[in-house]
Amino acid sequence: MISKAFAEDVPPLARLERFLDMAYLFQKQLKAHAGHILGCPFGNLANELSTQDDPIREKIQHIFAKLQNLLGGVLLAAQEAGDLAEDIDAGATAKAMLAYFEGVMLLAKNQNEPEVIRQLLPTMAQIRVTKR
Repeated sequence: MISKAFAEDVPPLARLERFLDMAYLFQKQLKAHAGHILGCPFGNLANELSTQDDPIREKIQHIFAKLQNLLGGVLLAAQEAGDLAEDIDAGATAKAMLAYFEGVMLLAKNQNEPEVIRQLLPTMAQIRVTKR
């Protein structure tokens, strides 16, 4: 899902929107089949095991870093295309977006409601952290 979402066949910010749409549809389909929102499997593992198992924590940290780098790459490409202001810190914004994404997934899982994702996740595309 992630490689398809971030494929370079559309402009950078459209890739971000596609990722958000795909995340919502994926969780909605999971609920239809399993009866539950399962959330992000990496967020689930991080929440449960990060303080108990260093190798697992490090692996999850690596996975989160890969997603953060994908988000950051989209933001840098958007800056190069003139679609995002140059005073935006792409790395910090990507980290904030990742944190927001994981929080939305956690709330949706807790409420077992995909509409939480549909309602809140689009705001992720509006997050901006400026350079200091």
